[in-house]
This record gives sequence, structure tokens and C-alpha cells, in this order.
Amino acid sequence: MKETQTAVDVLTKSKTPQGAKTAQINFVKSAFETAFTNISELANMMASNNKDSMEKLNTRLSANIDEIQAMVVRIKN
Repeated sequence: MKETQTAVDVLTKSKTPQGAKTAQINFVKSAFETAFTNISELANMMASNNKDSMEKLNTRLSANIDEIQAMVVRIKN
């Protein structure tokens, strides 16, 4: 929000159309870079969470398979 207010201030204080255009381009560039950074951070967080979740699921699945194998051995004996 602060960035938007700053951009509006710069635009309104621009004395030439070229100055306003430059300020507008800089604002759009900054907004894009911020959005891209946030999206990258979210993607990294999701990848990390997925990895952690899959490790826990794999651990539990292995334990379940071991339990089933142990039950089969007991049933056979």
C-alpha cells in the first residue's frame, strides 16, 4: 500500500508526460518483481511442505507394509 501511495505521489509530482511515464514504468516493474519474488517464495514453501508430507507418508506406508507382512507370518504359523 505504501508503494502505491509513493507511486501516486511521484506521478502527481511529475512535471512532464515523460516523467510520469517513467514513474509508471518503474512502479509496474517494481510491482512485478515483488509479485514474482512472492510467488517464488510460495512455490518454495509448497515444495518443502510436499517433500515433508511425502516423507511422512512413505514412512507410514513402510510401517504399514511391515505390519501386514508380520501379520501374514503370524497367520501362516
